Amino acid sequence: MVAQIRLRDDGWLPKVMALKGFKNQTALADAMGVNRSTVSRALSDKQDIGMVFLVGLLSAFPELSFEDLFDVVHNDAPFDAGSVPRDTDDLLDGVSA
Repeated sequence: MVAQIRLRDDGWLPKVMALKGFKNQTALADAMGVNRSTVSRALSDKQDIGMVFLVGLLSAFPELSFEDLFDVVHNDAPFDAGSVPRDTDDLLDGVSA
């Protein structure tokens, strides 16, 4: 089973942005340390949520948790080991079961 991280889709972000004083996506992107286009694509669900976006959004809203900001969406597609980058094996060398 493969899972994806998605922004919560319940209209919360514009409200939270207003409360934090972010007047637009550019202001949010600046606070996150990413390009405005990255924010726009993530908000329109045209881009998977990457680590930089995830960390940036958590940094822009430190009072909110991962669960406040994101949903983990599972789909029924089988995991494709061939899609794992080759250097991932190097990361796992020091991990014990």
